[in-house]
Amino acid sequence: MFKIIYNVVIYISLIFSFYYIIIALFSFFKKKKVVKIKKDNYFAILVAARNEEEVIGALIDSLKNQNYDKSLYEINIIINNCTDDTEKIAKAKKVNIIKCDKKTTCKADALKIAFEKLKSNKKIDAYLIFDADNVVHPDFLKHMNISLNEGYQIAQGMREAKNIGQNWISSSYAIYFYLQNYFLSRPRKNIKISTFINGTGFMVKKEVIDRLGFNMTTLTEDVEFSGLCILNKMKIDYVEDAITYDEHPTNFVVSWNQRMRWTRGSLDCLRKYGLKLIKNFFKTFNISNIDLLFLYFAPIVQISSFTVILVDILINIFTLDFNIFVKNYLFNGIISLAVSYLLTFIVSTYVVIHYKHKVKQALSGIIFFALFIFTWIPINIVSIFKPKLTWKPIKHDSKISIDELIKK
Repeated sequence: MFKIIYNVVIYISLIFSFYYIIIALFSFFKKKKVVKIKKDNYFAILVAARNEEEVIGALIDSLKNQNYDKSLYEINIIINNCTDDTEKIAKAKKVNIIKCDKKTTCKADALKIAFEKLKSNKKIDAYLIFDADNVVHPDFLKHMNISLNEGYQIAQGMREAKNIGQNWISSSYAIYFYLQNYFLSRPRKNIKISTFINGTGFMVKKEVIDRLGFNMTTLTEDVEFSGLCILNKMKIDYVEDAITYDEHPTNFVVSWNQRMRWTRGSLDCLRKYGLKLIKNFFKTFNISNIDLLFLYFAPIVQISSFTVILVDILINIFTLDFNIFVKNYLFNGIISLAVSYLLTFIVSTYVVIHYKHKVKQALSGIIFFALFIFTWIPINIVSIFKPKLTWKPIKHDSKISIDELIKK
């Protein structure tokens, strides 16, 4: 019986692996942009902020210095139960303030309040959503405007790092998002299927929010909203030149909690949208449904693969002669791990260079990125047994400006 389960899980893992490898190959063929119409759209920028006095000023400065007509966008800071000087700093910067007048449990609740308050504003063409710790490239709005003019209603920008060289954790985060940018979002753009919303630096047309609402119930409002969009036959664009810089965690406990929330959110999205995506695929034959289903299902594949391999190893330890085990299993396992680590090292180095960073700057992340990914296994396992996680704010304190980042 175990052998049947083992083979089924391994075959599923292989299908997942081959699928993502095949998709990733299309990242090497960059698609040329074709702008259908020329219009300067009006953007409403939304930033949900809870006690972000250390970083909110740098974000607002970067948004005020966009290479885009200043009369065609507004900056709205959503004050989400702040107890520090976030609101005072935002007011001093002369941007719009939206206060949360309802109970909030996560970022999605704060965004929903803002969408409701801006619903009657007819001049808004699209919303841009950022996190308070971000700073934004001066050409961000210009490139998102091109995406709108190409006919897209939702678009995800490219995620960069503010603190790639701070320690191995922040460096690993940077590499993780580089891999997502290059091997997940970019190839989907090239083969004309939907990518996914990825937390921050994304655009959504106002009419989409007015029609669908923003009633997100999971801890990962980004991938949940991606599911809602794909079920409603909307393609999410990837805009590589619209760059947002994040401040990544540097503390392992903070990283553990954040990634556990991501996993729990994916599992909740699978429960909420899994069957709907399958039904929608057979109704529309749109591959984006299966593509997103694979993303939601990934934690389960990782856990099941690890579990059956671990059980197989334990069975062989106790049933085989130890010398045979060392020769046939332990040795092959060490070789496989060494090859996997080498490939991870090479790919991590490649994306760091591709995104114009010095290898030395990200070396700790390159060396320990395999460990960063491996720690996702216990995170996924714990997430399954903790179905009711709560959203925990992450403290940010990097005051680096967009000018400093661009000069690098």
